[in-house]
Amino acid sequence: NSLPGGDPGVAGSQWMQNTVSAMAVDRDGTVFTNSPWDEGGAEAGVYREGRMVGRLDATHGWSRGGGVAIAIDSRFVYMAMAQGPGDGAARYLPGGAEWNMVRRYDKKTLAPVPLRGGAGYDRSMRPVSKTSEVVGLTVGPGVVFAATADGVIRVLRRNDLKPLRRFRVPGARALAWDGRALRVVAGSIVRRVTATGTAIGAITGAGRPTALAFDTQGDLRRAANGDLQQRQQGAQRGLGPQPLQSWREHQAGVGHQHTQ
Repeated sequence: NSLPGGDPGVAGSQWMQNTVSAMAVDRDGTVFTNSPWDEGGAEAGVYREGRMVGRLDATHGWSRGGGVAIAIDSRFVYMAMAQGPGDGAARYLPGGAEWNMVRRYDKKTLAPVPLRGGAGYDRSMRPVSKTSEVVGLTVGPGVVFAATADGVIRVLRRNDLKPLRRFRVPGARALAWDGRALRVVAGSIVRRVTATGTAIGAITGAGRPTALAFDTQGDLRRAANGDLQQRQQGAQRGLGPQPLQSWREHQAGVGHQHTQ
């Protein structure tokens, strides 16, 4: 039950949020999540070893909501969120309108961290788009990449999230940085582009990919939302100039199959 107190006998700090739309997993296994809305105000819960250990602060009420993308680095959490003009918030927003934002949090305290020239009541938010939701986030060298639902990827300077440039990848959704280039879920294709948007490879026949991540060995993993609901792992490292040639596919409780 996502409403604290809705289940008798369940500790109020341990309720499971209503849904999880995105997650980022730290090296120690801590899972940072994001979702558009939660009844208990835990749009962005933080979990470790199966228990909720915290949540990103101030994501609920005052015309705020969560989102469908999240990313982390060694110090900060970058959360996609929405901030509307209601409840007096308009005076903190460009033009007093509703904005799709990226908000920065301290990874240890889970508190918002102000940005130089930031928006919102605490200056921790960076407006990204009035019209398109932020649907993908990942961290690269000195930058944060933010994909919006209109197929635009914005490159934000990491220390203050100010926009540096933008480029188009039609259908862009989930993002992952492979150490040299950006991986982009775009429909049924996982594209590989440079940090300035030049296409340099693609994985086709990828089903319906919805999420990307690199493991500690440098292999690309993806979640697929097709009929088999699979998690798939690239059979070769994702750092070279060529796209992955094959996948090892896993289906929980059934075994695995190999495809080329």
